Amino acid sequence: MCRVDANGAVIEGKWDVTPAYHIHTELHRRRPDARVVIHNHPYYVTVLAAVGVLPMIAHQTGSLYDDDLSLVDEYDGEINDAELGRGLADQIGDRNNVILASHGIITTADTIELAVYRAASIDRFCRLAYDILLLGKDPLPIEKSIRVAMQKALVERAAGVYWAGAVRKLLRTDLDVLD
Repeated sequence: MCRVDANGAVIEGKWDVTPAYHIHTELHRRRPDARVVIHNHPYYVTVLAAVGVLPMIAHQTGSLYDDDLSLVDEYDGEINDAELGRGLADQIGDRNNVILASHGIITTADTIELAVYRAASIDRFCRLAYDILLLGKDPLPIEKSIRVAMQKALVERAAGVYWAGAVRKLLRTDLDVLD
């Protein structure tokens, strides 16, 4: 990780900043609640993004994204200036998880634990949806009340548990991360 100022200049860290940093800065400007913004391109997310399909909720963990996942279905190429970043932020709106057509995913949260949990879980969620699409069957429905309760539990408890385990694993394998 690295820390940058509002203009994308590195304040702390040893990595270069992507030219697409405007995705992050403009979302932060538009959404004070989006303290953490993650943008990546996991395989199964990009498979569904390539055909403009949102994954269906077929498993309890998918409830994490219930009513909080949308698709930006126009691909405008690299977001390499503030104006393009503002346009994308407007399209994202208040959603915390947005699949970008022919691209990847943007995930936001108010904590790093929740953002990382959402970002780490989305590819498995999309893989399950992809496999179900291959079967050509509809998944069994999960009642709305169950999805709402599960989403609340995942946000309140699972994100912290996932984060703690990921940190322990990282510290076992790479102590240099603390430098």
